[in-house]
Amino acid sequence: MSRTVNLALAAVTAFFLLFPLTLGKPGLPPHLKADEAAYYLAAQSLAHDHNLRVEPQDVDRAFAEFPFGPVNNLIVMSDDGWRTVHFAKPYIYSLCGAPFARLFGANGMLCFNMLLTMAMMWMGYLYLRRYNPPGLAALFSASFFLLSVGFSYVFWIQPEVFNMFSVAACLFFGLPRNDETGLPDRRRELLLALLSGGVLALAVYDKPMFAAVGLAPLWAYARDRRWRTLGVWMAGAVLSMAVIAAGSWRLTGHPSPYLGIGGRQGVTLCEPGKVPISPEVVKARTGGGGGGGDKRAAAAVPNSTTGNTWTWLFRPLDVTLYEEVENIGYFLVGRHTGMLVYTPFAALAVIFFLLHGRRRGGERWVLLGAVTAVALYFLTFIAWNWQGGGGFVGNRYFVTAIPAFLFLVTEIRPPRLLLLGHVVAGLFLAPLDRKS
Repeated sequence: MSRTVNLALAAVTAFFLLFPLTLGKPGLPPHLKADEAAYYLAAQSLAHDHNLRVEPQDVDRAFAEFPFGPVNNLIVMSDDGWRTVHFAKPYIYSLCGAPFARLFGANGMLCFNMLLTMAMMWMGYLYLRRYNPPGLAALFSASFFLLSVGFSYVFWIQPEVFNMFSVAACLFFGLPRNDETGLPDRRRELLLALLSGGVLALAVYDKPMFAAVGLAPLWAYARDRRWRTLGVWMAGAVLSMAVIAAGSWRLTGHPSPYLGIGGRQGVTLCEPGKVPISPEVVKARTGGGGGGGDKRAAAAVPNSTTGNTWTWLFRPLDVTLYEEVENIGYFLVGRHTGMLVYTPFAALAVIFFLLHGRRRGGERWVLLGAVTAVALYFLTFIAWNWQGGGGFVGNRYFVTAIPAFLFLVTEIRPPRLLLLGHVVAGLFLAPLDRKS
């Protein structure tokens, strides 16, 4: 039975990995959208030029693959009056996807996203197989990741799937593995803890609030007095974050492209071979040199949800109780963001946890509390933009936390409840994906 299930999952994996490579480019959409330009062109720059500077050849690469219009909202930054311009998005997703971008262009980044999605499906299957028959574990894991609004993010060249993988891998490696097999091998446990802490840093570098997910394995280590394992987990997280920040410092002169930077803005690529912003352009717009330029057209940094400061996580509250309650309703069942209807197997995971998993150690309660706290943070502290803005499907910010719900599950019982998840997915996901 297990060999048959493994073969079935391998066949599904092979199909989905090859599928993105067959899509024509430019296709639909015929251009880079949202923040894709910075992430994709940064990947190409790292693959070909081994840097994150915005140069004419980077602009040429954009128009070679997407020639039918300008490239909007390329996020860039500069420390020297726009003499040197760098891509201004967290680079780690672009760095990891760079080999795929070099080989297959934009489709390579989609293939990279699909590879991460298939890896999550396999991790979910191997985790659930500890408590359930292989076939049932495979069905739930495949449905969880494929029948979800999160699957649509595979076709978006942004780090949402990358961050989802980070959360899933943290819990896959970090949650206790000794439920049925007795005490684990200590060296193996330390290696898994190191991996768990290190991989979570990939998502935390992009969105710091997802550090809360790490509380679940840390609680398990502390409860069992595995202080050495807890220390190794922390060391893995700190070391990984230090390496990522050092890489950003070497490439851009800043440990983070978001914070502590004054010159950061979105620009438009209008024609091949021409960097869209330069000292001369800025000087002309600001009227420098006595030229009488239009100061109203100054190249000012637009308002940012982070404010480009290190203290943005601790901003004062700016939401009323009525708005909070209304946002929670939209968060759960909203037309475009509702978790209960667009990630139905995450909702089922909570049900299975409450039915059968709530007594299997406190780490799953901690995990449920952590993802709830992450959701409330977005709803409370970014009340005007908690879903991540427009132009996409689902809750772009919270979708990173969705894989955590699978790790709440132990026994999938009664299995007939899986039919409910497929019914909800058929009713709500198909119309949403058609509109997108």
